[in-house]
Parts: sequence; C-alpha cells; structure tokens
Amino acid sequence: MKLKEAPIEGVLKDVALGNLKGGEVFRFAHIPFYDAMKEDAFYMVLDPHDHGKVLIANIADGLLLKRDTEHRVMTHLATLSVSA
Repeated sequence: MKLKEAPIEGVLKDVALGNLKGGEVFRFAHIPFYDAMKEDAFYMVLDPHDHGKVLIANIADGLLLKRDTEHRVMTHLATLSVSA
C-alpha cells in the first residue's frame, strides 16, 4: 500500500498504545513523522484488549504484531482508498 502525506491539523500529543481503539492509525512516538513515512511505519489497531498486549497491523504490508499497551504512540487521521 502506498502512503501519502496530508496536512496535519492541530498539535499531536503522544498517548499510550493501550488507550487506542480498534481502527485507529498511529506511529510510534520515537519515530519522527517523515522517517515513519519513508519506512512505512504506520499501524492500525486491530484488537486493543489482548491480555496486556495490543494486536496491530502495519498499514503498508499487513504484518500483524503484538505490542505492550504502554508504548507511546502518535495517532493520525487516515483514509483508506480502494480501487476496483
């Protein structure tokens, strides 16, 4: 999947990964925005309540990962485009 940048509105603040809901898109807070764009390092929360872990999927390649709830992340608005 190809990532494209859109303007960021407002100030982004880091939050704990465990505070996100299913479907929310984020990057890890320690990775700067443009580095995350180059590295395809944006993720979507799939299951936020999996025994102290959060099930996430990489937006670019669909790789599934489990991460601890205390990881600091930056949330982003995202739009998924599907072509026929």
